[in-house]
Amino acid sequence: MDHKENVRLLKPDNRIQGNYGTTSQSKNDQSVTLTWSHISAQIQVTSGNICKRKTSTKQLLTDVCGIAAPGDMLAIMGSSGAGKTTLLNVLSGRKQRNMTVAGDIRFNGVSISSSLASQYAYVEQEELFIGTLTVKEHLIFQAMLKMDSSIQDAERQKRVQQVLNDLNLNKCQNTLIGVTGKIKGISGGERKRLMFAAEALTDPPLLFCDEPTSGLDSFLAKSIIDIMKQFSLQGKTIVTVIHQPSSEIFSSFDTLCLLAEGHLAYFGTRDNAIPFFSAMGRNLPPNYNPCDFYIEQLSNKLSLISSMSGAANDVEQSVIKIDPSIMQIIQAYKESNLNKLVHTSIEHIDQNSVSTSLSRINGSSASHKKYRAGFFRQTKWLLWRSFLSSFRNPMRTRAAVFQTVFTAIIMGVIYLRLKLNQEGIQNINSILFLLITSSSFNNMFAVINTFPPELNLFYREHKSGMYRVIVYYFTKFLTDVPYFIIMPFLFTTILYWMSGIKDDWRDYLLLCGVIIIVANVAASFGTLLSSLAPNTDTAIALSAPLLVPLMIFSGFYLNNASVPIYFKWLTYISWFNYANELNLIIQWRNVKNITCNTLGPCYHSGEDILAFYKVKEDKFYFDLSMLFALFVAFRLIAFIILWIKAKRA
Repeated sequence: MDHKENVRLLKPDNRIQGNYGTTSQSKNDQSVTLTWSHISAQIQVTSGNICKRKTSTKQLLTDVCGIAAPGDMLAIMGSSGAGKTTLLNVLSGRKQRNMTVAGDIRFNGVSISSSLASQYAYVEQEELFIGTLTVKEHLIFQAMLKMDSSIQDAERQKRVQQVLNDLNLNKCQNTLIGVTGKIKGISGGERKRLMFAAEALTDPPLLFCDEPTSGLDSFLAKSIIDIMKQFSLQGKTIVTVIHQPSSEIFSSFDTLCLLAEGHLAYFGTRDNAIPFFSAMGRNLPPNYNPCDFYIEQLSNKLSLISSMSGAANDVEQSVIKIDPSIMQIIQAYKESNLNKLVHTSIEHIDQNSVSTSLSRINGSSASHKKYRAGFFRQTKWLLWRSFLSSFRNPMRTRAAVFQTVFTAIIMGVIYLRLKLNQEGIQNINSILFLLITSSSFNNMFAVINTFPPELNLFYREHKSGMYRVIVYYFTKFLTDVPYFIIMPFLFTTILYWMSGIKDDWRDYLLLCGVIIIVANVAASFGTLLSSLAPNTDTAIALSAPLLVPLMIFSGFYLNNASVPIYFKWLTYISWFNYANELNLIIQWRNVKNITCNTLGPCYHSGEDILAFYKVKEDKFYFDLSMLFALFVAFRLIAFIILWIKAKRA
């Protein structure tokens, strides 16, 4: 491999001569040459129990260098734990929060900023979609928020249709994406192509791919690689992590980056890898997949033995022992002309010509903005997606309506046409509290079960600069508001008139208003739990221990006058307490005469009942304002937690 052959990977202004013929520059003339030199990465590892914790530093990458040029497909390969995904994440600016990275990464010879790096595409390994959208609707949403703000909506629609045709998705464009095990949708290969389609909308000059063929059969995997090859032939720079591809797929790559335990074992063209290994007496057997051969040569047998014996889990063993045969390959590459040519080529990049290319990217207004769409545009399209998704998922609404009506009718039959006497007082108070608890539990668990599954998708889209955290949070709230108004209103209406607790339209509407507020406070508390917990199961597990104390100090199970001073603070954050007082005031404030047909003590009026529960009528507006305050507080805390988690994601 001579110097000229290596330099062809670095000069975007020249025509690119690869293994698949001659190609020209990308149509947008913003091709990118990515170079990285002396990249090292380490991470803090903590182990042990709470009483005795140990912390050490684990080295993930060591002095890795390389080049990715327009028109070439670069494959990062190696055995498990070699540092492939770590290198890809470092190059794309997606390093972990507790990871320390050293080295130099440049686009077109100029150090890149994180804001500009966010403009390039990253195809994740994990498929995350809103399954109730169609293929075309998903791309429309992506186009409306990812493409440059100067582009008109009509042009965005044309671009969507063009991408559908280019990636052969036009036949399934009106098919639901689907949810595994719930909603039948498109195939696995079409889902992978849809991921590429979403990134292709903005015509990015640089594309990172994390194991794009994982989980696919050989035919679908080859079709995905063909798409990537098509992108590279358009002058785009492709960097991908690939895990044991077939020989046919392997032949599609132009450049190889082979890693072994975080060290660079080989970097160069695909064809030069065979003579490099042969020079060390490691000959490729006849009719053998080169990829399998390289990975076998780079598999660390000592690391495997350590992991089987349990030593690899010891935090003190932060430096993994490397097989001497692998060290021979690593050392041979360090001393080879291939390594010297890579360093020489990086150093000799023409700063003047490439800076001009980069200035065109820097000059665009979108390059300096994290978000390409404004606040109101983000809100509009997130609402569009949320309402469309809810409309396509009628089972949730049907189940909620059935549960609400059925429960209300059952309770209404049990408490049918209550009489206003001494026996009826307890029953009426029970109904008033049941309204609070039912609305609280139903609406809180409705949020817990629906919010967390979307968090990973939210993190990904927010990280790519599609929308702000506040916009996502606000639109989720607006989408759920009708649900949190209609359901408690329906439940209260059925139970109120069946039980006949009070034949007064004004008090009926007041009671409905209180229960609707309670439902929204409970939903806000559920949102807080779902944003705090890592998954739905944890959120549900946390809900019961937190709700029980709030219910106990509601004034229904325990008289407020007898609450110990050290538990008094719980009554201030219990919406059950404020709602129970409001319901008692609405029900009993105007009741002047209650029938007394027992020999024991009697309540002669509603005023006697309120006095027994230590409830004062003049606290009505205070209790109402406290419910609103809890609603705002829970929502605000949930937003802060979500914002912090999104920032750390």
